[in-house]
Amino acid sequence: FEQKNSDTVTLFCSVLEYDRYLHEVEWLYEGKEEKPSDMEISPRTHSATVTFSTSHLHQKLDIHQLLTCKVTNSHTNVVHQFPFCPQLL
Repeated sequence: FEQKNSDTVTLFCSVLEYDRYLHEVEWLYEGKEEKPSDMEISPRTHSATVTFSTSHLHQKLDIHQLLTCKVTNSHTNVVHQFPFCPQLL
């Protein structure tokens, strides 16, 4: 989900399963772990966040299409990638 305040936007990706601690979650930018310097991405855990400035959002109107949540099962090494889809309210 997405949280906005006056100058930043934060996107959250979480694993909501009983065995969530077997999963590593991370955000990818344009399919890579490298990110723009004004973006903050949390470490890999069962929940990951990415935060960027609203000015970055205005510069790249397709920012949501550039971000993917990658979930890796640390036991089986199975990887799933989920594009961020903003919810319409």
